Order: sequence, then structure tokens, then C-alpha cells
Amino acid sequence: MTNSTATASARRQDIFAAIEQFESAYDYDASYMRDLYERSPAAFGLFDAARRMAAYFDALPAAAHFVAAITVMQHEDCGPCLRLNEKLAMEAGVRREVLDALAAEPAALPAELQDVRSYTTGVLSGQVDEAVAARIESQWGPAALAELAIGIVGARMYPTIKRALLKAGACELPRVS
Repeated sequence: MTNSTATASARRQDIFAAIEQFESAYDYDASYMRDLYERSPAAFGLFDAARRMAAYFDALPAAAHFVAAITVMQHEDCGPCLRLNEKLAMEAGVRREVLDALAAEPAALPAELQDVRSYTTGVLSGQVDEAVAARIESQWGPAALAELAIGIVGARMYPTIKRALLKAGACELPRVS
């Protein structure tokens, strides 16, 4: 075994161990990540960089970030990704009442989170309301709108890559948790 082969093998083991740890921690099937790595470690590296992009928020409050991510999962009909984002939202300090309202009665969300949901659904349908975008930017600043944009794109990546890798069986219709 050459040194580069040993290094590649060790890297694969580390990545797969991290994926398994993630699956265990969140009760989430991430087999599509292993499949992507097996097909192309370079493509996996780019996906991994995009995962960091998708999870980024600083100016945007956690509740707004996760309202957008969960709205994407509702739109994409990906139950496991939706439940994963609910767990991540709780870890980030998003109140259960916000998640319950998002699942059952979005009109009960606070006005600024209704705007995030409306903006997200507008982006997903190609019907962005500039007044809603302006309210979001006014509420949290231009950086927050930029973070919301990459969060929406990043969240949509997960169900899309599952489908593109023929792993849509890992998706199922969302259910209220």
C-alpha cells in the first residue's frame, strides 16, 4: 500500500465515522453521503463545503434560519430532512412553539418569521415579493438577507442530491413531530 493510498483510506474511514456519528446523533439516514463519497471523493468535498454554507447564519437569527430550512423541507416533501432540521433548530435554541406553529399553523408565527416563511416560499416558487425581502432586510440587515438566500439554496440541496443519486427512498412525506 502506497503512502497516498493509506492516506486516502484513512481519510475515507474518518469521513465515514463522522457520517455514522451524525446518523446516530440525529437518527438520520445519511447513506447518500457515503454513496457520494464512494462515487467521487472530490464531489463529496464540494458537497461538504456546501453543507457548511447551508448551515451558516450570523446576522440572521436561528429561528429565521430554521423557519426557512424547514419551509424548504415542507416544500420538497422530505420528512427525514425536516425532522433533522427540527432537531438542529432545537439545539440552536429555537423555541418549540415556533416549530409547532410552523408545522400546524404558520399564521401563528411572529410577523418577522411569517415574512421569512413567505420569502422562502416565494423563492421556491419563483415569485419573490420584494416588499417582504425589504422587511426582512430592515428587520435584521443586508447580511441577514444574504444568509437567508444561501440558507434556502443550501437546504434545498439535501433532498435534491438524494434524488439525483437515486436515494429518494431515504425521503418520505413530512409528518408533524
